[in-house]
Amino acid sequence: MAYTRLDIDLTTGVSQKEALPDELICRYLGGRGLNARLIHDTLQKTHTDQVSAFDPANVIAMSCGLLTGTGAPSGARMHLNTISPLTDILGSSNIGGDAGTRLRSLGVFTVVITGQAEHPVWIHLHQDGADIHPAGHLWGLSTGETELALQKDLPGDSTVMSIGPAGENRCAFACIMSGNHHAAGRTGIGAVMGAKRIKAVVITGKKKLPKLDIAQKATVRVFTRKIMKAPLYPVFSKLSNSGFVIPIDEKGMLSTRNYSDITFEGAKKVDGSAMMKYVQKSVTCPKCPVHCKADIKISEGRYRGTTGARPDLEPIIALGPKCGLDDPEAVLYLHNLCNRLGLDVISAGSTAAFAMDLFNRGILDREATGGIDLSWGNANGIEQLLNAIANDSGIGSTLKLGVHKAAHAIGNGAQAFDFTAKGLEFTGYDPRGMMGVALGYAVSSRGGDFCSVYNIPESRFTPERAVSEFGTKNAINRFSLEGKAPLIQRCMAVSAVIDSLGLCKVPALSLVGEFDLKNEAALVTALTDLEMNFLDLIQTGERIITEERLVNLALSPEGLTDTISEKFLTVPITQGQAKGSRVDLAPMLAEFYQCMGWDENGVPEA
Repeated sequence: MAYTRLDIDLTTGVSQKEALPDELICRYLGGRGLNARLIHDTLQKTHTDQVSAFDPANVIAMSCGLLTGTGAPSGARMHLNTISPLTDILGSSNIGGDAGTRLRSLGVFTVVITGQAEHPVWIHLHQDGADIHPAGHLWGLSTGETELALQKDLPGDSTVMSIGPAGENRCAFACIMSGNHHAAGRTGIGAVMGAKRIKAVVITGKKKLPKLDIAQKATVRVFTRKIMKAPLYPVFSKLSNSGFVIPIDEKGMLSTRNYSDITFEGAKKVDGSAMMKYVQKSVTCPKCPVHCKADIKISEGRYRGTTGARPDLEPIIALGPKCGLDDPEAVLYLHNLCNRLGLDVISAGSTAAFAMDLFNRGILDREATGGIDLSWGNANGIEQLLNAIANDSGIGSTLKLGVHKAAHAIGNGAQAFDFTAKGLEFTGYDPRGMMGVALGYAVSSRGGDFCSVYNIPESRFTPERAVSEFGTKNAINRFSLEGKAPLIQRCMAVSAVIDSLGLCKVPALSLVGEFDLKNEAALVTALTDLEMNFLDLIQTGERIITEERLVNLALSPEGLTDTISEKFLTVPITQGQAKGSRVDLAPMLAEFYQCMGWDENGVPEA
């Protein structure tokens, strides 16, 4: 099986193809792992202190997973990496929909974009290679408007990945959108596209999957049945994970009003179960049996006429409880506004919550906000703020830097409310409510994140399996420090492999959730020219984590810090199930380094 790399230099306008070495695929698979290796290779050839996110020398790597487009269940995803303008380390994001499958149908496995166009452009990837077209007429359009404008003159078998005003204006958490439902969301890759003056990447290729032989079909069937027989399949096929706001609230770890509380009185109002009345139909990615996406429409009231995508759990928390907002229609509207503007919803909601926190504490006043009322729960104020951020106006010119950099720019005590790790805004869980989440935030390759760690076993494994896998049943006691290092090591390795295979984590991890990679090894052996067992894949996952670590160290001349915000280390929760809990990070961190074979400073040994 051939694995082809397509290089596009925007400065010269030249593109060329070359074969990727088989050894590279064996060691890094594709997707996330391959991108990390390619970017590391680039940095080793360049003076890293001269390369920043918006430098023309920065690279955008877009790679299919090893199983993308092969017929594997949910095998349709593409991974994107770059130097992040938000964190200044390795930016990383993943996108579903048709883009990966179409790219693979062209015989292209990875696309590496360098340089900077003189004027706005859009890139067309097709059977004969790549063309670069002027996009001045598209600059300033929303993501949806851009897609409509391009689709008018394209074949029907095309997928558009575009940025909105946020990416054009280099908002550090700008995303890339494909349709209403699919985003390469976190770490600001849309801003790097904007800096390179790329309005869109269009892929014209076939969505049709290859025919499988009898043995391949049997392997695919086994995994598909596991997905559909999983206990949570009925929940995810109806609600995705949007229905978990209430359980997180009940556990006392919901990031309410910028982590000033751990439960939210309006949790039931914005839980996904309360949004079902707005759902028009379910939507799926290629070869996925879950159908976890949904189109929505609001028919009455202030937001009448709103259409688009139903948000998953994290966007609901970011725009809802984290901002003190309990209006489900406002959350739906704001979520789709972020998509149109090209804003990562998690960072956008977190940044709005940060600004609201400062406003309600008197650190920001109406003069500073340009008259925007940022009282908790004020949907109109959030809307004005999101538009200001995307359009680089007023207070938005500071907040577009993201919470961490904006806190330093604002000063006056704002740093105390900077809830990030490595510059990336935390996801929806208060880390004091689950020690594995806390360790994951600290050591994740891309910063304060859950999805690149995917710590499901801490709340799902049995005590017996915890002892067998991690040496102690306390690994699944969410308040215990014991066993968290090997647990998070496993979660990170598995997550890295899933991203490198091009599989979706919802069926593989949220539903089947075995976290041993035996299913995935069977798919690799059946559907590719590689023969790998589950131990091979786990070792590959650890290799990818280490590769990402080396990239981040190369980009951090003053050192890489694995920690979380001071509040969670020193201030205990005062009520609920997690009462009295705070994070003691140091012992977990030391053990994690040991598990990974890194030295006491978290540096991989030569």
